[in-house]
Parts: sequence; structure tokens; C-alpha cells
Amino acid sequence: MQAAVATRVTWAGDSCAHYVRCYPNYVVIRAMTAIVRTLTRQGFALVADGRCSNSDNNSVISDEVQKIFPLTCPVGAFALCFSGADGFTSLDTGDQLKLPQLAMRCAASLEGRRFANAAGYAYRLSRCINEAIKGFSLGGPIHSGTSAQPNLADEFGDTICRIALVGIENIRNGKRATVVDMRFYHVDGVLCDPEVKPESPLHIGGYRGYSPSKIIGHLVCNQPKEDGRLSVYRRPIKEPDEVTLQDALEGAKAFILAHSDPEAIAIDPLCRAVGGHIHIATITPSEGFKWIIEPISGDSPVTAP
Repeated sequence: MQAAVATRVTWAGDSCAHYVRCYPNYVVIRAMTAIVRTLTRQGFALVADGRCSNSDNNSVISDEVQKIFPLTCPVGAFALCFSGADGFTSLDTGDQLKLPQLAMRCAASLEGRRFANAAGYAYRLSRCINEAIKGFSLGGPIHSGTSAQPNLADEFGDTICRIALVGIENIRNGKRATVVDMRFYHVDGVLCDPEVKPESPLHIGGYRGYSPSKIIGHLVCNQPKEDGRLSVYRRPIKEPDEVTLQDALEGAKAFILAHSDPEAIAIDPLCRAVGGHIHIATITPSEGFKWIIEPISGDSPVTAP
């Protein structure tokens, strides 16, 4: 029997090797999506657009895709944030595998197990996801698709997707903000072991965003005096310690809305990849995960108990 061949079909964003310094501690990674996470003294702000596009021709598949998923896990209150491939389709059978739903099923399977910390949890979760991808492809090659983007400077292979475990971790003496990045990739069609990297240090007032356009991030965040385009989306620049949770939510939403503005699309056509329903959440030590604006995805979100 011929091995099934899996190929990426839809995209929620794909990171590139371009960073932009914006607000204090603000980093933008070029990607075919728009999602921002910000750490404040009060907790995390998470904001994402709802657009998903076809990897072959960049046509819009949906404007109601969920990219932030609440997660109850043994080590604290977290969310999984997705960018990259949304799923796979077998070229032999036409069967589909949706990565966000797969990840949440894997998270549910880890309920009741003990982990030393969030990094250990992310490591086990990433292995469960990777094994399911491998099983779906039956060892067949994974095609890059025409929308593959360059990797970051220290990466090799072809990125399939990135999943960030973001939240408030329970530790012996209290709680701490934690982010662990998981990268799934292949080399020449062969699926590799995922990379799992805790982000350290995490900076208060630190914004980390994914967006398709260098120039839009520059106009909105760096706020050049000589160029007033998209100035309606600019927010007051504050010192990192002064950034409140509300500041972070408003700034991130404005950043995403700027990319979907017709003026932004005229400046950079890649901004067509951003749009749709914006969903917003916070994660704080006192309240855990909380929706500010819920997603309206046609796919019922699968969450761990």
C-alpha cells in the first residue's frame, strides 16, 4: 500500500526571520497572521485575528478561525496560541487533521499526570502532537506548500506550525508568568522532533506579535513623525512598568486592526492575510483565563477539562 502523503492546506500564520523593535520591549515577527501577546504587571493580554487562508493561493477560507484556546493543565492557568499550518489533508484519502483540535485532545489526555513545570508539560504535549501527525501521514512525506515562509535565524527545516503555551504557572512559593514555545517542522518532508523552548527572560511591558508586514508595524508602533499614515491606530508610548492590562489589550487590537485597514493593504498587499473576527483574552493570577471577546469559529473549540 502506498503511504499517505500529508500536505499543509490552511494557514493561521507562518513566522519569518524579520524582527521589528516597536514599543518598549515590543517585537514583531513577520507572519501571515496577526496575533499579539503582552505581559503586564497584572497578567497576559492575548489578541488574535480570525483569518485563515489557503496555502496554495492565499485565498480566504474563513474569517472566524480560533487561534487562542483556553487550557486547564496541571501546572497552572494557560492558553495555547497557534500560528502556522491549521491542518493537513491526506493526498491519498482526502482525510483532514486539524492541528488546534488535535493539540487540545492531546492536552486532555495529559489530565491527571504530574509535571515538574510548564516546560516539562509542553515537552510531553509536543511529543503527543508530533506522534499524531506522524501517524496521520503514515510515514509519508510532508509537503511544504507554496506559502512556506523563511525560518528564524537559528532554525532549519521547514516550519509546520508554532504553538505557544502562555500563562500563569503554579510554583512552590506562588505563581509566575511563563511562556514555552513549541515548533513543529520537517526537513525534506521528514517530520522531526519538535523544538521546545521556554522564553526567558519575560519582560514586563513586553509585546510579542506576529504580522505579515514590516512597514505597518513600523508605522503603528515606532510612530515616525515624518509619516502619519495609519496614525489613528497609534497608542501612547509608555514605560514598560506603566503598561496596564487595558493598555495592552487596546494596543494589540489597534495593531491588528491597522493591518486590515484598506490603507494598509494599499501599502503592503500581504496585509490581506489579516482580518476577520478578533478574539481577545486575558490570563491573570487572580482570575486565570478569561475571554474578553470570544471567538465565533464554526468549529466548536475543544478544551481540556
